[in-house]
Amino acid sequence: MKHPFSNRADPDPRSTPWEIISLMVATDVKPVLEIAARFVLLAIFCISAAIWLDMALAVYWLLVYMLAETVNIAFLATRRAPASRAEEWLATGLNFVTTLWFATLPVYLWQFESQVLKFAAVSLLAGMVIYSVTRYSGLRRIVIWDGLLISAIALYFGYDLARHAEGTVTMALSMLFSVLLVAYFLISLQENLAAQRALKQAEKRHVQAQKMEAVGQLTGGIAHDFNNLLTVMIGNLDLYQEVSDPSEKDMLADEARQAALRAATLTSQLLAFSHKARLDPRPVNPARLLENFTAMTTRVLPDSVTLQLELADPPQSVTVDVHQLENALLNLVINARDAMEDNGIVTIGLDRIQTRHAREFGGVRLPPGVYARISVTDTGPGIAPEDLGTVTEPFFTTKQVGKGSGLGLSMAKGFVEQSGGALELTSTPGQGATFAFWLPSQTPEADDQEGACP
Repeated sequence: MKHPFSNRADPDPRSTPWEIISLMVATDVKPVLEIAARFVLLAIFCISAAIWLDMALAVYWLLVYMLAETVNIAFLATRRAPASRAEEWLATGLNFVTTLWFATLPVYLWQFESQVLKFAAVSLLAGMVIYSVTRYSGLRRIVIWDGLLISAIALYFGYDLARHAEGTVTMALSMLFSVLLVAYFLISLQENLAAQRALKQAEKRHVQAQKMEAVGQLTGGIAHDFNNLLTVMIGNLDLYQEVSDPSEKDMLADEARQAALRAATLTSQLLAFSHKARLDPRPVNPARLLENFTAMTTRVLPDSVTLQLELADPPQSVTVDVHQLENALLNLVINARDAMEDNGIVTIGLDRIQTRHAREFGGVRLPPGVYARISVTDTGPGIAPEDLGTVTEPFFTTKQVGKGSGLGLSMAKGFVEQSGGALELTSTPGQGATFAFWLPSQTPEADDQEGACP
């Protein structure tokens, strides 16, 4: 016979400790309003029972429960990925202890002859049933524990009613009703688990479908771009064999070489996008690097585009691949130039930011620390709100055909993430856009010890 909590309704048995703890955080930490309401209602009930029913023990029970729940919530709230298996077992253990202590209250209240207290005991048990069915559907270990504990309490209530019943028929009906209720609870819990399992599998299939769609778009874009480049190279080489004019041969060979170089650049961008580029990070002075970059880039921009540099409390050093950083910045500057249609102001900024809390940009979580923020801001039309989440995807471009591969921003994002940082994007339609690299920097103390880097 299959156990009512069989693996058919389990979460993936290969779930990592962090995935399990994340589910517990979502159920025991994030619903702040529900947790506060629970504490308040229990406090009102226990204090009322101590005052009007002379049940001083209710206050002691409340204090122990709040202490256990506080420890449980504090432990979960301070966990960080990746969690260990020991942390997973400790988290579930704290949950078990808290649930077991909570269950002692309805059992204790059931001992009294007062109908009010018996009603309170049944209400608390009903609350445990609802909590178990709706909150812990993804945690098999906790569901089994809660299901067995609730079933045992319900059967005990039914047995106690039957024991004090008048007549055999009443006794049999009391036991039958309690058993049927427990059976219904277990079946409902199993079906809810199965539904949650099916939902989770559907979500996984949806995510997999999205991944395959992205892979299809990526390979299609690569094939299209490489096909264009190969067509140029093969066409020019075929013509090279047919023409006799040396100057025309040189022109054809140069065009073929330029196409090959663009293919090499495309390969480099793909490596950066996939976080597989070969980086040569070394400590550099970011202010000096940007001064040289700005002076060099000004000469290749049209006179109608103003390039300016703003340094605000720049960090002393940052460890980064200089060549890749300059390529990424050049991509941002060219995008800004094209967005402004060769008329406007591009501002390259640098400032030092010290964060005391984790920050998240585009799904990348940066821990607290000191960062060099290198930004490129333009005065163009900005980015449409519906495009903010897709502009860094590969081959996304608003340029005309042949004007760009659509890999510039994805390459920049891949480079900065491979360097341990993140890409921040902010834009207001009609007021331009800002792309900023957050790169880990040295602490001020380390900067003072090492000095400025060349």
